[in-house]
Amino acid sequence: MKKCACFCMSALLLLASCSGGKDKDGVPVRKDAKEWRLSTPDGSPVRTVSVEDMDMRNPFVLFDRKSNMYHMVGDGGYMWTSKDMRQWSGPYDVLDVEGDVWYAKSENITSPEIHKYDGRYYYMASFSRDGETVTGVGGNTLEGRSCALLVADDIKGPYRVIEEEGELLAHEDIASHPTFCTDEFNAGYVIYSQAGEQAGDGSLKIIRLADSFGHRMGEAYEMLKASEIN
Repeated sequence: MKKCACFCMSALLLLASCSGGKDKDGVPVRKDAKEWRLSTPDGSPVRTVSVEDMDMRNPFVLFDRKSNMYHMVGDGGYMWTSKDMRQWSGPYDVLDVEGDVWYAKSENITSPEIHKYDGRYYYMASFSRDGETVTGVGGNTLEGRSCALLVADDIKGPYRVIEEEGELLAHEDIASHPTFCTDEFNAGYVIYSQAGEQAGDGSLKIIRLADSFGHRMGEAYEMLKASEIN
């Protein structure tokens, strides 16, 4: 897998669950999906904040030529927009979590990224599986956490699941920090962090996406193991 052209700044995973029918472009849409209205998380007015006054972890910025604006996401999963990267407006809630999707009630969204590929926008992040834990061989308790890969036709959403029954990882896998890349043949991949069964023994893995991006092709390949780093 040569010349993997990574478009972002973290290293981590993906996942998808899904909807019902399909729209005119063949995109799955849940039967219960309501008319989309971009808004703030609690319905409060949008505010404008100087970048010096913002408190955000794991920020990721994408410039969108269509809107001629910068769009930033970070821990929490919300979006901010800016014309100059100095004054940011938001936060916008861009995820459509209505219906029966596993990450709908997640209270911990970290390391989100947005990538434009083949005319569409893909949102990936690490979501907590609330109340779920996994016990490693060493007896350490790990929070249930995995990643989702969502899609939208507009950079501001709504970001929805791609494919029905499209969960890309095993339920017990503890994965986080997804990032997107392509190879010289324009095939899509996701690189992600996989927690190990024992503390300090995680790994960096890569997985190839099917053409629809709704599920994987084959198994994940382990690129690097944390315990092997001097």
